[in-house]
Amino acid sequence: MTGPQPGNLSMADDLAAMRADFNRLFAEEPRPREAAGEDLLAIRLGGDPYALRLAEISYLSPSRPLAMLPQAPPAFLGLAGLRGELLPAWDLAALLGYPNQAASIRWMVVCAGAQRWSAAFEGLEGYVRAQKADLSPFADSGPAAGFADEVCHQNGLLRPVLSLKRFLAIIQKGSHS
Repeated sequence: MTGPQPGNLSMADDLAAMRADFNRLFAEEPRPREAAGEDLLAIRLGGDPYALRLAEISYLSPSRPLAMLPQAPPAFLGLAGLRGELLPAWDLAALLGYPNQAASIRWMVVCAGAQRWSAAFEGLEGYVRAQKADLSPFADSGPAAGFADEVCHQNGLLRPVLSLKRFLAIIQKGSHS
């Protein structure tokens, strides 16, 4: 057997490997979605499997200390200092209607786009390359309804593919928890 086994890696080694994979994707020449499939970040919200599109993410970071604001909505965690930026941090699970579990937040992604914000979540499961055949239309009335239009079928798991743009639209409307 060569190389370290997954159970023997420290969190720092795990994070370094994920960062290297994530950064490598942006160094490669862009490929058409139909031919290459979809690059996803597999996460957990409220203990359930979900995915985020890497195309909607600027970068991934372990959670940071937050500056709380008075009278903020429950899904708003506070302001996070990430790579020299002060960004609003929102709990994705709370935005989906899961009970607020801010204490279990371990990861944040900074969302790509003109409107910079961070999305926080509890569990990071890694990178997923979903082929076109792995994706199907999302037709569910569960927590992800309105936030996902596709579901990824891989390794016996169904992961709704959440749209960070849709979360931002809800946040900007002020119609969140």
